[in-house]
Amino acid sequence: MTTLQDHRWTPTIQGCSAALLFALAAIWSPTAAFAQFPNGPVRWILPEPTGGNFDALARGIAPVLAKNLKVPVVVQNIPGPEGVNQVYRAKPDGQTIGMLDPMGELAREIVMKPDFNVHEMTWLGRINAGTNLVVASKKSGITSFDELKGRKTPVRIGIFGLSSPFVQLIMLSSAAKFPIVPVNYRTIGELIFGHVRGDTDLSSLGVNAWLKHIEAGNAVPILMVGAERDARSPNTPSLNDVGLGQYGIFTIHRAVSAPPGVPADVRDKLVAAFRATMTDPTTIAFLERAKFESNSLWGSDFDPIAKGLGAALPEHADVLKQAVTQ
Repeated sequence: MTTLQDHRWTPTIQGCSAALLFALAAIWSPTAAFAQFPNGPVRWILPEPTGGNFDALARGIAPVLAKNLKVPVVVQNIPGPEGVNQVYRAKPDGQTIGMLDPMGELAREIVMKPDFNVHEMTWLGRINAGTNLVVASKKSGITSFDELKGRKTPVRIGIFGLSSPFVQLIMLSSAAKFPIVPVNYRTIGELIFGHVRGDTDLSSLGVNAWLKHIEAGNAVPILMVGAERDARSPNTPSLNDVGLGQYGIFTIHRAVSAPPGVPADVRDKLVAAFRATMTDPTTIAFLERAKFESNSLWGSDFDPIAKGLGAALPEHADVLKQAVTQ
């Protein structure tokens, strides 16, 4: 009986010309396969809950990014370490990217030792750097940052896992010498609701998240976590105003990364697509309408920031570990 195996063609070195061997090698080489990027929908993972600034930004610019890549871009929320892990362990072909909070992830690496190594990620750049606003609950009675300095009574801080806002509040408590007690929420929406209700004393989120609650009198602006003041809350002091300008590096970077080992040409294509996306009139109009910062950085312009955060956070390892174990 004749079988399929009987007619299978098995090339040998002796039966192949040098040109044919070269062609076969090109077909099967990983570099050649990646050179076809993009070859299907790009999966954009957000290790953040829905309803926050990361989510709004990604969904706001994804259609323009899809236009520039000429393939669909599918945004998917997978909150927490599992989302980062899925980006880290994805095939390094550019078809999976993530929008990460590098400061939060670097802090997680210091205190929790996850299965992934955020230092190995292929960083593409950042969509923007957001200025967070620390607010006090109306029921807390706190009306200024100066009132926190040297305070003995623990301050309840609203957090949603180990993220940039939590790291910022840890740094501020260490610098101003006031004790904190973390109150953890599953989502940003729950954190805001709990803060307005008075379940926490201090919370830190992007400025836009607090504006209507400040206007309603349910949140009291205390400190802008940036070197300069912000026009959206012009009377709120900045880090420079309270003598803590050195903490300006700990701003929140809404950064985009790919798995480790993405080939340089694929990274270049992704960076070019994001550059084009952020200068597109549709994106610019979206950022203005949503009152988002327009300070994106890509490729080699962002690399020093990623390295700087990686060097700065370990200096505060003891403070981070102590706060997380409380």
